Amino acid sequence: MNFYWKNKNKIIWILVGNKSTASSRIEGYCVHKQLLKKNYNSYILFDPVLIYHGTQQISGLFLYTILKILLKRNDILILQKIKSNWNEKSICRLNKLKDKGVSVVFIDCDLPIERSIILNANKIIVPSFKFQEFIITNSSIKNQSIAVLPDSPEIYIKPVYHVRNKIAVCWFGSMNGKRLKAIDDFKRMIVNDEILSRRFSFITVSDHPSSTFQWSEGAFQLIHEHADIVVIPVEQIDEAEKLKSANKVLQAMALGKPVLASPIPEYTKHIVNGFNGYLCDDYDEFRNSLFKLMNTNILTTMQNNAFAYAEKFSIDSMITEWIGAMGVNENHKALKVLNNNRVIIPQWLYILGGIFDDPTFLRKFIKEKCLHLFPFTIVYQLYSKCNGVFNYSRLKQRYHY
Repeated sequence: MNFYWKNKNKIIWILVGNKSTASSRIEGYCVHKQLLKKNYNSYILFDPVLIYHGTQQISGLFLYTILKILLKRNDILILQKIKSNWNEKSICRLNKLKDKGVSVVFIDCDLPIERSIILNANKIIVPSFKFQEFIITNSSIKNQSIAVLPDSPEIYIKPVYHVRNKIAVCWFGSMNGKRLKAIDDFKRMIVNDEILSRRFSFITVSDHPSSTFQWSEGAFQLIHEHADIVVIPVEQIDEAEKLKSANKVLQAMALGKPVLASPIPEYTKHIVNGFNGYLCDDYDEFRNSLFKLMNTNILTTMQNNAFAYAEKFSIDSMITEWIGAMGVNENHKALKVLNNNRVIIPQWLYILGGIFDDPTFLRKFIKEKCLHLFPFTIVYQLYSKCNGVFNYSRLKQRYHY
């Protein structure tokens, strides 16, 4: 690959995780792909073999040496959610790149914040205004610009009204203790109400073993086909919840689903009561909103409104704002039409560099790629042949695979 002796400047991405990591897909790969479509000289430095491994390698000598060779004045280095291992040596190496005239862009989306990288980045991009405010208040930043860019939905599917025995209410995402309680309470509200229980069903799409549908690459298609409304109840809106982006809201709308949600600050900027959803302070308001959506005309109108609203935030529509926020200009345009295969470090070299920089890399690699992958596959095939009772999803959940 002969990109580094071209006259044009480059945009190089270091992502916290691979394509299994939602934030890396939404804030990394998708934006990179749009830059390539516009013929910008954009590169992914490496596709992490391990989930969240980008954050382990950033401080290593191998990666720094590669960056030192590749980057020149007016190039852009984008760090997507790279928040750990920022010791004094790492900051020193980052500042040496900045001394060469490299612009460092930091993209973050949740807590905890890493003050050392925030204070040393030239530009910062976050998905919510509350998160922007939190960083300004807690980091004592000086000259850095902080842009707020809502997360673009990953997929759009036009709404289709499905005739069912019951209107399907859906919750989707990753379940944890707090979310489980809110989901159970919402389900109980439907089941215990005589009218709601006759008119509504409740489904979940998640990585949790108890989910109606297990999360997979086709999860959004499942939501489109099996759900009519998306709900996001929050048990308690704490500091972390207040800083959340509207990613889930906009993605649900991009599937043509009106959203009933607790009033998280960023949600309130996108949900308009009676137009594309309802903001609900308590379960009484959730219940009343469901009663309104029992009217087929209201439901279908709000489904169409939700989809039309989400289209404003597609990556096609937002890419101009991303280009401005990152400081990309005409000097970053490529000399020839680019293809989509723009990864600099091949997998084999990435693995060798990982072993060189991180003593724990080999152990993590074996644990994630070997000890998990093969036993699951072999045991699952054996049980299938023997017609044994086997919950593959539960086993994956147990071992965090």
